[in-house]
Amino acid sequence: MPEMERCYYSRVRRVRRCAPILTASLEMGGFPEVGALSSLRERVELLQGYVDTVLFRDVAERHQISNLTALRSFVRQLLRNPATLLSVSKVYADFHSRGITVSKGTLLEFLDYLEDAFLIFTVCLADRSERRRQVNPRKLYLSDHGLAQAFSPSTGLNRGHLIENIVACELARDSRDLTYVKTSSGFEVDFLTTDFEGNRRLVQVAADISSPKTCEREIRALIEAGKDFPDAARVLVTETDAPLSVTIPETIRIVPVWRFLLS
Repeated sequence: MPEMERCYYSRVRRVRRCAPILTASLEMGGFPEVGALSSLRERVELLQGYVDTVLFRDVAERHQISNLTALRSFVRQLLRNPATLLSVSKVYADFHSRGITVSKGTLLEFLDYLEDAFLIFTVCLADRSERRRQVNPRKLYLSDHGLAQAFSPSTGLNRGHLIENIVACELARDSRDLTYVKTSSGFEVDFLTTDFEGNRRLVQVAADISSPKTCEREIRALIEAGKDFPDAARVLVTETDAPLSVTIPETIRIVPVWRFLLS
């Protein structure tokens, strides 16, 4: 077997050994008490209890909110959609169609309260203009991805979104500034990070790049974003290896999720 293929299949075996550990982490989240429970029902009830405590003690009571129906509905909407673009206008329209009485301004206040309570956090568009940062949609992330599992109406959550949420939490801890990138040609890169020394990284997250088409698309997004941020290192975080048929530019480093989290 040629040396390149031997190295490739060696990497595949390492990824497969780490996959069950990552899957367990995706299902349970990062709360130690949750990891000690064997029953899915117990884990869900515990996490939902955590959220109720935050809502009533740190949000509703602290800010004297009386419209608890709108608050709880808004929180459920957020927790079920990690790693997605958040449009408060669309949430408002949805609530209006369902007969939930609340203003758009109140929803924006709820969002600020939930961020202050560290239940969620949002990431703005990378732009020097503060106005453009504020008017463009923000990306939504949860303080712990296990909350998405606890509030999902089914077990079919997007694995890629959960992994992106984990990466977002890790980057938020070590970054002075964390944003996402939208290129002029329409490509999106999940994160542009700036650390406390001023070093920048473009980080793209893709659960599965085993398809040549998918891999080439993610690589193209990093290349396009690199034109706007030439000083930024470029990293693709993934669960799978790139296909042998795809040439990876020397400027882009592919890192397995498990290695990224350990480093």
